[in-house]
Amino acid sequence: GACVVEVRRQPALAPRKLAELLSAQGVTVWWARAADLDLLVRKFPRGLESVCLILCEEDWSGLSRLAESLPEEIVRRVYVAYGMAEIGGAGTFYPLRGMSCMGAEHRMEMEHVTAGKRMYLLDSELRGAPEGVVGEIYVGGEEQAWGYGSATQTAECWVPDPWSVTGGGRLYRSGDLARRRKDGSLEQVGRRDRRTLVSGVRVYEQEIEAALGKHEGVKEAAVAISDADINKDNGQKTQITAWVVKSGQGQSQNGTFADELLRGLKEDLPEVMIPQKLVELEELPRAAQGEINRESLLRMLKREGAVREYVPPGTPVEEKLAQVWEQALNRTPIGIHDNFFEIGGDSLLAALLVVRTNAAFQVEVPLRRLFESPTIAQQAGIIVQLKATAEETAQPSSSLIPLHIEEGGETLFCIHSLWGDAYGYRALVDLLPGLSIYAIQSEGLLPSEAIRYTTIESRAAHYVEIIRSVQKSGPYWLLGWSAGGLLALEAARILTRMGEEVAQVVLLDTQAPGLPSREVRDVDMVASMLGRPIAQPGQLEEPANGFDAEYLSKLQGDDLLGYALEQLKRGGRVPQEFSLELARLRLAVGKNNFISAVNYFPEPYSGNVVLLAAEGTPLANADRWKEYVSGQLDVEFMTGQHEQLLTDPFATEVAAQIQKYLDEAKKQGMRATKFQLSR
Repeated sequence: GACVVEVRRQPALAPRKLAELLSAQGVTVWWARAADLDLLVRKFPRGLESVCLILCEEDWSGLSRLAESLPEEIVRRVYVAYGMAEIGGAGTFYPLRGMSCMGAEHRMEMEHVTAGKRMYLLDSELRGAPEGVVGEIYVGGEEQAWGYGSATQTAECWVPDPWSVTGGGRLYRSGDLARRRKDGSLEQVGRRDRRTLVSGVRVYEQEIEAALGKHEGVKEAAVAISDADINKDNGQKTQITAWVVKSGQGQSQNGTFADELLRGLKEDLPEVMIPQKLVELEELPRAAQGEINRESLLRMLKREGAVREYVPPGTPVEEKLAQVWEQALNRTPIGIHDNFFEIGGDSLLAALLVVRTNAAFQVEVPLRRLFESPTIAQQAGIIVQLKATAEETAQPSSSLIPLHIEEGGETLFCIHSLWGDAYGYRALVDLLPGLSIYAIQSEGLLPSEAIRYTTIESRAAHYVEIIRSVQKSGPYWLLGWSAGGLLALEAARILTRMGEEVAQVVLLDTQAPGLPSREVRDVDMVASMLGRPIAQPGQLEEPANGFDAEYLSKLQGDDLLGYALEQLKRGGRVPQEFSLELARLRLAVGKNNFISAVNYFPEPYSGNVVLLAAEGTPLANADRWKEYVSGQLDVEFMTGQHEQLLTDPFATEVAAQIQKYLDEAKKQGMRATKFQLSR
């Protein structure tokens, strides 16, 4: 019997007018956009005096931030509705209150499912996703839509309901990916498709790309929707960025090309889908299989937004060092407190920067010191100290890199990848709070270093010494990613022989030992750099990113490596400034590690091993581990391909598995003080 008040949004209602309408009509229940609610509370809070219940149907992004920004007396009136038109409205309601203390940005409760609805978190086989494992939210029950205008799209989004009592029921695939936490709530980790809710409107990146592609001046386009600081005028909390490559017709007669392109977009798209940022590129970065490298594009955005308040150099050493950094990172200016890894630096640029720094100042700063002290101010202090003392004294191994030190917590050791670097493990720092995290990288990545270990056994023994220099006793936790899992296994064998306790070995998509013995050619390793598995001799496969395999197989030495560098730079996978000298070193490290893996034939290990296999890993490959593990062997299949496992959002799932085993060890009375991570 209540009266319904419709608020027409075209043109958009100003906050003052909206507040006046709510008050004048005596509205008690308001179905609001989160952006409108935030604006109204900040500018005209008295407009909410009559409202007893506020419902927000919004994407999950930013809910904890909203909960923290609203006054308590408003927060307690707000409930979030999760649902969509396809299922006939909301599937569940849950209170906004408490979101700020849940410890995650994207959380949802499933305790109060709407009458007539059923909600499931399922894997790709429509099985219930276990706690901590990523699944997709499906909704079943009454009042669902019949489908879309497209039969193909309908078949993709609605599947038969295996739990339907009457038969013929359907489940709607929401596209939302989430994992169930211990408290029963869901934590969102992303989307199956490239859809985002912007100001309450579903926006697909592909639609914007298609509209850009219609312009005769656009050869190619890519779009990404990312988080942004909330705009104080309209509450917008997302930013749409478009990257375009101009064609030969990409010229403008009236103003800039970007202005003309945006005018054309406004004829095809609603205002909410118009990019706020347009970037012109000579070409789009490509991933190994030839698809657009969206992670590289998003890193560009992060690089632009990560600079802190600019503090200029204040000493001659800082001034000279700033010049070295600006050349290596190809950006200016760089302040003395800007974090190298937050303004675009990665493992490849780190090696380049250290080489140039050492040459400029005639010192030997170990690569690990850049990870420890990633600002110009900190590096300048190290250089001054080195100049004063001539050399570092009593320093730990140059292979040991402290990524994060937490007093009183467990310690996680991260061993390098096949190619020697340990940069990827920075992704675990924020995902495993409370842990000290050390990385161990290979020697040989800098001109001043030589490769000293040529077998898995000798290298693992050296790394055990490094680990024990930080922590004397077990129980030890060993985890290895890819070929580095063999180092983890051998380290476990060494520690066990020493009488130390090894609680668990975790292998992250590691192939079992016993690979066929064979010659390893430079061309095979270069093909691997370019994104293909190392082929059998004479069977070099042509990667999908279009390089000429026949031409590649005829190249040798620097010609071969130079060609690979050119392809990697074109795809945005290697910095433009990365030198041929550093590429030679990386190739030598990778080849040495691969030969070591091929020649590793261990006896069965009697401890506990769990294999976290990447998506699509054949079960037969996992079963081969039974030959090398006589103790407990568990196999779990992860979300994400091999090379994605330590990238967002897949690293979150990996971290959850690591945390799960740490927690289980604590329950069993173990104090897991050592955890080794390899690749």
